[in-house]
Amino acid sequence: MQVGLIDEALPPGGEPSVLGQVRTVGPRCLPKAAPQGHGQAVATVLARSLQQAGRRPVLHAADLGCGQGAVDAIATALQALDAERVPVVNVSAVAPYNRVMAAVVAAFLARGHLLVAAVGNDGPAAPPLYPAAYPGVIAVTAVDRQGRVLVEAGRGEHVAFAALGVVELPGPDGSLRTWRG
Repeated sequence: MQVGLIDEALPPGGEPSVLGQVRTVGPRCLPKAAPQGHGQAVATVLARSLQQAGRRPVLHAADLGCGQGAVDAIATALQALDAERVPVVNVSAVAPYNRVMAAVVAAFLARGHLLVAAVGNDGPAAPPLYPAAYPGVIAVTAVDRQGRVLVEAGRGEHVAFAALGVVELPGPDGSLRTWRG
């Protein structure tokens, strides 16, 4: 199953056996620093979920680290994923409301895509963040392995689902690193 991922760049090589097939879409940037691993963590969760459902993952990864503004970077990524006809896209970025981004997201959804977005890690008192809070976007918060909402996880009327927000992955030195959010 084809799934889009808008996040930081995946490290070269990644974990092909875990991730399945990975295709880079849009511009790939040379970050000033090595990717911190958030993109790899989200890609691994997506790929494992698809494999558990009996699907072969094909991840179309768009890099948010090109030094553009967030609106430009997400718009460029959505355009590239639309051109690839990727049906479902996950975005791991949050920002305040922006009318340009609202129009970009509405156009993307109108073309038949599903957009799944994280609600953010600013806690239960935070205002809704976007693109998760735009109409038609599937907003997802984070829970632990026991199904409890993480203390830092966003909440609100717009939240449609909760997904595992704690994952352990090998770090560059081979030790396990825990990701939350």
